[in-house]
Amino acid sequence: MCDALNHLEASTLEKEHDVVLLPPASGNKEIESDEEDIDDEALHRSNLPQESESLALQASIAEPPKARSEHAGKSEYEIFLLFRTLEIISYITEQTNLYARDKNDHKFMVTEEDICQFLGLILISSCHNVPSENDYWSTAEDMQAPIFSKTMSRDNFRTIKRYFHVAENQKLDNSKIAKISWLYSKLKKNLQQFSVFHKMLSVDEAMVPYYGHHSAKMFIKNKPVRFAFKIWMLCGSDRYPYNMDIYCGSNHYGVTSLHKTTRRVKEEHKKDIQQPNAIKKYNEGMGGVDLLN
Repeated sequence: MCDALNHLEASTLEKEHDVVLLPPASGNKEIESDEEDIDDEALHRSNLPQESESLALQASIAEPPKARSEHAGKSEYEIFLLFRTLEIISYITEQTNLYARDKNDHKFMVTEEDICQFLGLILISSCHNVPSENDYWSTAEDMQAPIFSKTMSRDNFRTIKRYFHVAENQKLDNSKIAKISWLYSKLKKNLQQFSVFHKMLSVDEAMVPYYGHHSAKMFIKNKPVRFAFKIWMLCGSDRYPYNMDIYCGSNHYGVTSLHKTTRRVKEEHKKDIQQPNAIKKYNEGMGGVDLLN
């Protein structure tokens, strides 16, 4: 090996020499290479993926589902109908008429178009504020809103508002918000169905002002809106709501479930009766027996 290196150093030819070092025990045996066998035909340029295919693949991945293909050319009203569906309008119309019958008003009859107009006026009233409800039908120049009088009369609006209902009273669940739980579940389903989930999310409370009487109404001191419903919202950085839940308090008890208890009846022995869950919790806290159970 030393003689070969000395011979290369003494050479005056300006060319490159390949030197192969063999282990002493190999002799004239073939040396296995650690390089993988590569098929030159497989690396031919025609077999490589084209640039256009790569760009098309990236475009299909970046395109949000349903955002561009199905709803790109729709108007604002058509986008609005994705969330306030005809199913919701039909159900509200049915329950409103049913509630009017329960109140013994058999002359009242509302259609789906009337409900759509009513909801439209409600949305407009949130943007156009006047001192009172009557002022929306005012003829004063500084207060009038012609769209209200052109859409429906004031008496018709008030009648629909009186009987407006979004739940069947005979099938209410055990919740403080049972009368709007069906509507909320439908809205949440539609919001999640047609959304493109954002990578930046936030969970925070939203306050809906309310000054009436309701057990789910909250009073929060030192807040801009002190009397309101508190709604937990899951939103993206683009302010799109993905989920919402009305806060009803940490502890609340309803009628169900029923528990068996024993009560003494006059001129009779002890009798087993069904006790509502709310009465059971009341008795546990008060230490006595409520006469209403």
